[in-house]
Amino acid sequence: MSGRVKDSRVSKPSQRSKKVEQRDSLLSSILQNAVNMRPCSFCESQGLESCEASVQDSSRCFECVRQQRSKCDVFELNNSKDLLHISAQHQKLEDEIEELEEKLMRLRKQKRMWREKMSRAIRRGLRNLDELDRVEKEEAEAERARIAEQSAEVARRSSTEEAGGMVAQEAWLRSEGEVGVFDWSSMANDVGDWSTFLDVPGVGGDAAVGGPSKS
Repeated sequence: MSGRVKDSRVSKPSQRSKKVEQRDSLLSSILQNAVNMRPCSFCESQGLESCEASVQDSSRCFECVRQQRSKCDVFELNNSKDLLHISAQHQKLEDEIEELEEKLMRLRKQKRMWREKMSRAIRRGLRNLDELDRVEKEEAEAERARIAEQSAEVARRSSTEEAGGMVAQEAWLRSEGEVGVFDWSSMANDVGDWSTFLDVPGVGGDAAVGGPSKS
């Protein structure tokens, strides 16, 4: 029992804050699209001369939403057709303003780019922007050619180094082959009596030192 009560007490602040956020969001939307109308019954009782309401956002006026009132007769007291017409005009103006703002941003960007180009032309001592475009185009082409030449030079050096490594390796293998080959025929010509190199009783060395011989 106490656990359930504790859980309900913990969850209430979270639910309350969520409702407050939703209400604040709705109030913000109403203010953005609000149209001044004759006051609803509640606002009139509060001495207000008009209501701020938005047809597309809520059926209640701004004040009734803020006061958390569930009912509001602002649209009943005002002509619905006129409200829709006013709302459509309002939305049209909003769209036009947004389009003009985007156009203004583009113009400001173009102005900033033009000013930067003018500064570069002045620093280079050029007379107009056309001449600046021509010079910068030539410089860009020269830079591309320089990068291409560097790439080609790196490729040539790499190919040369690779070829040199192959030649060195081939020379090393050739030298290893020459060291590993022994000319036994030349040794046979130099050594007259091969029997001296044989360790056989009665032949070569043993006979020379006076070893016993077979009868």
